[in-house]
Amino acid sequence: MTKKIEISLSKRKSLFAFVASVIIAIVGVVVMEMSAPFPYVDAEVVRFVLLICVVIFFVFSLLALRKLIDRRPGLIIDENGIVDNSGPIKLWLIEWKDITHIETGKISSTKFLILHTDNPTKYLSRVKGAVTKYIMKQNYEMCGSPLTMTSGALKINFKELEALIHREWGKHR
Repeated sequence: MTKKIEISLSKRKSLFAFVASVIIAIVGVVVMEMSAPFPYVDAEVVRFVLLICVVIFFVFSLLALRKLIDRRPGLIIDENGIVDNSGPIKLWLIEWKDITHIETGKISSTKFLILHTDNPTKYLSRVKGAVTKYIMKQNYEMCGSPLTMTSGALKINFKELEALIHREWGKHR
């Protein structure tokens, strides 16, 4: 039996995300309440766009707050597979036997792991909620797999996460 590896959530990163999201949402409300922030654009269009931004950053702040108070490990790795609790999508166990290969992706400056599987419907069917399912389907269409992970909320950098996942997958596949 292999030792269980647990990687904690980074409270510092979650706190930063929470504070930044709250500040951006507040700035959006303040700008929205200004009489004419953009003289060449219809004020109602500006207010609508700002309202959407405020709602999005309010949701981000709630997600960051949830991770800030979450006491569970962000990532658990054992002989069965990976449980990723670092993001907003709860996946349960990603079994080693379902992973066909691992690839590194990058969007802007953010690197992430793509865990390719020959059984994507198994993981897509576990997801509750229309928004979460939509996000995973977009991952599947863009990356070829619904299973992606990053080190963004973890107490580990991406290079270490990448090496750890490759090493453990190599042991257990």
